[in-house]
Amino acid sequence: MTVPEDVATLMESIGFTGKVEHNCHVVSLAIVQSGVYPKARVARGWAPGIDSQHSWVAIWGDPYDSTGGIIDATRWSYDDRIPGVWLGTLAESGYRPHGAGHFMTAGMPHNHGGREVRLIVNHPLSADAVDFLRILGPLDYSGWAEVAHLPVEGWPAREIIGAMLDTPQVAVLVPIDIAGMITDRNPQGIYLPTTNKEQQQ
Repeated sequence: MTVPEDVATLMESIGFTGKVEHNCHVVSLAIVQSGVYPKARVARGWAPGIDSQHSWVAIWGDPYDSTGGIIDATRWSYDDRIPGVWLGTLAESGYRPHGAGHFMTAGMPHNHGGREVRLIVNHPLSADAVDFLRILGPLDYSGWAEVAHLPVEGWPAREIIGAMLDTPQVAVLVPIDIAGMITDRNPQGIYLPTTNKEQQQ
């Protein structure tokens, strides 16, 4: 495929020399790593005209912010209606990151009769997070699995998901894309610019 001129210019500006077409995550991460958008992170989910899951760049860092900017340098290679680099906001785009939506559209997590799992809290929780946990009540492993798959909007997901990631019994329940998009944990170094420590691992 012939890379559109504006895409080629962008790739040259960030020093990316690899394959661009159908390489959405690698290209999106290269844009984030370049620092051209200092607050950016990779977002993953669904985009119009693409049948499989897709990656793009959330310019301001919050993939769920409806007013947040998106840059997508590979959508053209999946959808021939797109002439080159796609720029816009989440609200106007039709893109849907994994975990998008209000938690009230899902069933409320509850204890399924198993042994209670208590979160390890390494950082003080906000009053909203404390209240949300109180409303949930004691949860077992299955209950925390439901929390891990709640849509992330409308509740203190960043704090509670962060505490789940600090709790070995339930950390594995959190989908990697939720951890990578709602927290600053940067699992496998594929959502945010990597630190020197991450580069050495």
